[in-house]
Amino acid sequence: MRSTATPLDLSVQAAIGRIASARRQIDTRRSTLVGISGINGSGKGYLTRDIDRRLRSRGFTVAVINVDGWLRLPHERFAQELHFQRDAPRQAATQILGNDDFDPTRG
Repeated sequence: MRSTATPLDLSVQAAIGRIASARRQIDTRRSTLVGISGINGSGKGYLTRDIDRRLRSRGFTVAVINVDGWLRLPHERFAQELHFQRDAPRQAATQILGNDDFDPTRG
C-alpha cells in the first residue's frame, strides 16, 4: 500500500518527532520553546495549527503565542504587498546573519 502523505505532511511529521525527542530530554518541570518564522502569508499559522493539533493528539500540552501583532500592527504589516521573489532572500539573510548586509545582486 502506497503512502498518501504529502511532502509537507512528511516534514511536519519529522518536526513533530524532533520536538517530541527534544521534549523527552528536558526536565518535566521545564518547557520546550518551538519557534516558527517566515514572511507574511507563508503559512506559519496553518503550519502552527497543524503542529499544535498533532502534538496535542500525542498528549503534549501546547501553548501557541502569535507575536505578529506585537512586532508590527496588521495595518503596518500589510501596508504594502510583499513581493516574495524579490524580498524573501533578503529577509531570510537578515534573520540568519542578523543584519541587512545581504545583496542578492552581488556575486
